[in-house]
Amino acid sequence: MTWSSICGTCGKRAYLTRKAARNARRQLPNRGGTSVYPCGGYWHIGHLPRSVRQGRANRHDIYDTKDPR
Repeated sequence: MTWSSICGTCGKRAYLTRKAARNARRQLPNRGGTSVYPCGGYWHIGHLPRSVRQGRANRHDIYDTKDPR
């Protein structure tokens, strides 16, 4: 699946749904350390901070966001 538009908030590739972003992430050849996250009404794929990847923190502590699930 390809990205559907550009996010007006941050200018990154955007997916309309979380499911679409997760499917696109699965197609990445080296997806380790990446995550799907919401932004400006869209969903993005991005790298997790090192402290989250190493288990010293979780992303909600770092970004102070609610889990939209």
